[in-house]
Amino acid sequence: MTTELLRDRRAEQRTRTREAILVAARDLALERGPLGTSYGVDELAERADVSRRTVFNHFASLDEVTSTLCARTLDGVIDSFTDTARTAPLGDGTMGGVLDDVAGALRATDLVSAIGTIHALVGDAPSDDPRDQRPEWLVQHGFALASERLRAEVVRRNPAADPLDVTLLVESLLSGVAVVGEHWLLETGGADSAATRRRWSALLDKVIDTVRHGHVRATG
Repeated sequence: MTTELLRDRRAEQRTRTREAILVAARDLALERGPLGTSYGVDELAERADVSRRTVFNHFASLDEVTSTLCARTLDGVIDSFTDTARTAPLGDGTMGGVLDDVAGALRATDLVSAIGTIHALVGDAPSDDPRDQRPEWLVQHGFALASERLRAEVVRRNPAADPLDVTLLVESLLSGVAVVGEHWLLETGGADSAATRRRWSALLDKVIDTVRHGHVRATG
């Protein structure tokens, strides 16, 4: 076996091991709750069929495992946003058409699963430390990451639209979605059911309607 082939096999094994740890961590979080709170490295190592030492060979801390999983979840949301927008029929170039574009992408994206997964990974803010707003921050951060890529795709699809108007519209929509994401978490606890998905759809419609018609008109 050549040195290069051996190196490639070791890299492949390392990638498989890292993936096994991440899959185990995600599954345990969905079953029990946040890593480091509801379960620890021993349970993670056992589920991934590796040693404690192997876990820390791949990740500097349990927080790094969690942050890696959160980043992966958010990447999936961003990809879904942009893929949906890219494959939808071209708009008519008006701001109403731009809004329809973005609203369609938001409705087609499984935000319930993404927000629920992040909630399972990081948990609720401790009641004795109101400064710890990790779940809410991660939701907001996810939409902030999505904003730039989605905005670029909307501008590409609507070259006649004023880029500043597009930016204001996209930011208004995504900021609103981040706000109702927090509200949905508090109201449902992140549970994924037909009822909570209907509630999410209603909250998303409220955001879209508010952006389309204006806050004062939408609320009376």
